[in-house]
Amino acid sequence: LSPDPRENEDELFAMWNGHSLLTEGVSRGWTLWPHAYSERGPEVGVITLEHYVYRPFHVVSPYFEHPPLLHLLVGAAGWLGGAEDHLEMKHTHGRLVPLAAAVLVVVLIVAVGRRLDRGSPAPYFAALLWAALPGIALQSRTIKEEVLVTPRALGMVLAFLQFRDHPERANDPGSPAARRWLVLAATLAGAALLAKVTGFALS
Repeated sequence: LSPDPRENEDELFAMWNGHSLLTEGVSRGWTLWPHAYSERGPEVGVITLEHYVYRPFHVVSPYFEHPPLLHLLVGAAGWLGGAEDHLEMKHTHGRLVPLAAAVLVVVLIVAVGRRLDRGSPAPYFAALLWAALPGIALQSRTIKEEVLVTPRALGMVLAFLQFRDHPERANDPGSPAARRWLVLAATLAGAALLAKVTGFALS
């Protein structure tokens, strides 16, 4: 359950938005400036939860802040965990998604490291650092969009290395089998935009 829910209210936005998108087809989030949305008229709904968790929350729908890929995955985890309403979403279910992504990152660190430095302990040491450093370990459990950008970046690098070292490229630089890895690398780079706008840096 670390970090504490009160340390990152963006987790609520991700969980609420994901569950609402999946079950109602509308986006939902919270804001500190409800009047800015109320002034937009009836097309934007604003509801105040007076005693939710530990402070009032102003819930806005529709609402957009980040691309929805992580939110959809987190919403699916909460829905499978039994949440019938966005307010029933539990951190213990939503955080399964970033935890799974963190495990994938460790595997990809080893895979990329072994391709770059065969026979060295460096890939395993790098994976150990990623998994054990407190700051990274705690952030890897947090429902934040970056947890999907990192595995995509490492997957992109691994796919490019597969393309670069493909045995068929020695005889045929334009080999379709090798080019498939390049297409995968480009796809992973572009897909980072579905997790967070700053993912454009990968492409």
